[in-house]
Amino acid sequence: MTTQESSIFSSYQLQSKTERYIWAAWTLFVVLSSLLGDTAILTASIKYKAFKLHKFTITFIQHIAVSDLTLAVTYVLPSFASLLADKWPFGRTTCWLQQYPVWLCCQCSMFLICGMTTTKILQLQYPLRARSWSKKDSHKICAVFWVLALYYPICFLFIDPDAAAFDYRVYFCNPTFVSPKWKLLLPISFFVIGVIPNLIIIITTVFLLYQAKQAVASKDNQGKNSGKGKLKWQGIMTVVLTASAYIVSYLPVTVYFIAANFVKMNFEDLGWFHLDYHRVAVSLTHTNIMANFFVYSLTVESFRIFLKQAMTCTPYSSIKHQGSGFSRSSYITSSIRSSIRSSIRSRKNVNSLKSFSESKKDSEKKKVGTIEESSVLPGGNSEL
Repeated sequence: MTTQESSIFSSYQLQSKTERYIWAAWTLFVVLSSLLGDTAILTASIKYKAFKLHKFTITFIQHIAVSDLTLAVTYVLPSFASLLADKWPFGRTTCWLQQYPVWLCCQCSMFLICGMTTTKILQLQYPLRARSWSKKDSHKICAVFWVLALYYPICFLFIDPDAAAFDYRVYFCNPTFVSPKWKLLLPISFFVIGVIPNLIIIITTVFLLYQAKQAVASKDNQGKNSGKGKLKWQGIMTVVLTASAYIVSYLPVTVYFIAANFVKMNFEDLGWFHLDYHRVAVSLTHTNIMANFFVYSLTVESFRIFLKQAMTCTPYSSIKHQGSGFSRSSYITSSIRSSIRSSIRSRKNVNSLKSFSESKKDSEKKKVGTIEESSVLPGGNSEL
């Protein structure tokens, strides 16, 4: 089967070269931003420990960066080439293979964002218990999300192993869902592993916004130099803006997939919803692939310091205390320091009490001595 035979909606390809080149420029900007930004995120978080956040949040950031890099290479970059060529230039086999990593990473990104917002709420509600969470535990949770995200690729492999076509509406290869099994399986799957996680992301993000407002209030009450309030606000806003970028990027296309079941499609005249709205909604998903770098540059001060030093070729000095007050090592260190300080203070108090009692005894002795000396007469006899 040739590439032309495996294409759909070929009559709706962009007729204007200017529009195609503008769209291609947008996809190129997304690819470059993701390659540079996500590489910087992984380098800063893994090698230089330049994210002063909770270890769970850092792990989610790393897995999301890996997912975004994969999408930039397997999703946006082929779209850029297709827009330049005005067709799918990589052959039928690549069109069939491409859908597997794309659907895997899109689904996993949603799970990771959902896990990030949920665990952040748990960190705020149970701060003492969150101190014992290890980085190994966070990687296990992310691994579970990657396994769950294999659902659609496995379904493609066993239900429609060869059902993929180049869609001229979005200049990308998509599964065609031609098997009758998808008629019941697709809406159920979309609701269970699509709609529900998105609702969780929205609800938890709203709750975190309320927590961010309280963190700002506590930071103002404790003073501008309060490290605890500042780090708490920084961690919350990092998660909130990451989730918000995802919601803005994927909510339009989620609405399309839901409403497409009720809006009839006429292949001779798709109309604005199945053509224009669908094209814009899919293009907006590219935003999430590159947005996180700008989010972290805005919210994480230690990451900004890393970027400034990297741009000036200055050797980066690692952050001493990683974990916004939640890591186990920093917690133990602070506990030891506080116990040492309290013991020093108690010793000082004991010493001051001893010196005060000794000085009081000396003064009493001097007073008794002066009384005895004043009671002795000049002739050496005591006064009768």
